Amino acid sequence: MHASDGRLDRSGYIPSLDGWRALAVLSVISVHDTVHKIGPFSTEILHTEGYRGVNLFFAISGILICTRLLEEERRFGKISLRGFYIRRACRILPAAFVFLLTVTILALCRLLPLTNGALASAVFFFRNYYPFHGGITDATLFTNHFWSLSLEEHFYLLFPLFLTIVVKSRAAILGAAALLLALWNWLVTNTPSLEFGPVPRWRTDLSLNEILIPALIAIIIANPQAMRIAAKFINPWSALPFSALLAFVAQLHLALVSIVAAILIYPLLLLGTVLQPQAVATRILELPSVRFVGRISFSLYLWQQLLFTGSYSGPSPLGVLVSWPWRILLLFALATLSYTIVEKPMMRLGHRLAPPATPGRSDLVTGAPTPV
Repeated sequence: MHASDGRLDRSGYIPSLDGWRALAVLSVISVHDTVHKIGPFSTEILHTEGYRGVNLFFAISGILICTRLLEEERRFGKISLRGFYIRRACRILPAAFVFLLTVTILALCRLLPLTNGALASAVFFFRNYYPFHGGITDATLFTNHFWSLSLEEHFYLLFPLFLTIVVKSRAAILGAAALLLALWNWLVTNTPSLEFGPVPRWRTDLSLNEILIPALIAIIIANPQAMRIAAKFINPWSALPFSALLAFVAQLHLALVSIVAAILIYPLLLLGTVLQPQAVATRILELPSVRFVGRISFSLYLWQQLLFTGSYSGPSPLGVLVSWPWRILLLFALATLSYTIVEKPMMRLGHRLAPPATPGRSDLVTGAPTPV
């Protein structure tokens, strides 16, 4: 998706996105962490606003998945659903199930509470709807973060199917769908009887636009002319006007406009660095240390739920290891181990079973891309 050719480069790997993943996961961790203060400096704002890191993850998924699927269609004339689902399964399921197995073992040893429903809804990715009535409890806490994985899995299941069925007017159809979802969100927000689930904003029908609109933007700029225009006007600072709009409408309580403005901020931030690889912000995001955190971000996201349990009322199953700074050291150790022995080998397997059109990072390439 670099501006030089209006598309992804030949590898399909965009280093700055790893940097954004690092910022996203560190923001989420800050929400679950306690507030730290050093003199006049405090992590209070990260503690209260860091949940937006999940929204950033959604934007990355929408733009990247859509772009790669369109690149596959451009190169081979079609999109292989089988290939896509194999790669996604190898990418997501092994690491997620290792975490769930660990939590299950700890629950069987009576070291933490876990209901059958909380486990099953995480395993089958409907955690953003379970429990249908009721909120967060100690017995659901350790699988709460699977709400966002559930939403992403729903997107992964449906969006490629949409692209294979709908060839013409994709942008118009997705735009109409996004508008309807925004109106539905507004209706639910103003109709208490329609609010259900553990946390209503977790539901796919209320949060899908956070992935769908970035995917829509990716479809629009897949056009070479649109790409040239985007490369000319979008930079790492393009999101500032939308941030100002968001702050303004938040004061006026204009829910629909506020939602749309918020959803547009993250794609603009991402595109600003993708389209301007020489920008200072892009270079910072592509620092090796930052990219490393981004590469292990999925495992960091999984395991932080076990270690950063500020709202848990019971004793931690890991005792002193969840105190500062041991929990951050243990988290990075577990995430690195998970990435090294689970994630990376399984990603390579997925690439070998279903080679993508753009193979991604060089360390994942197992052969030349071929249609599946």
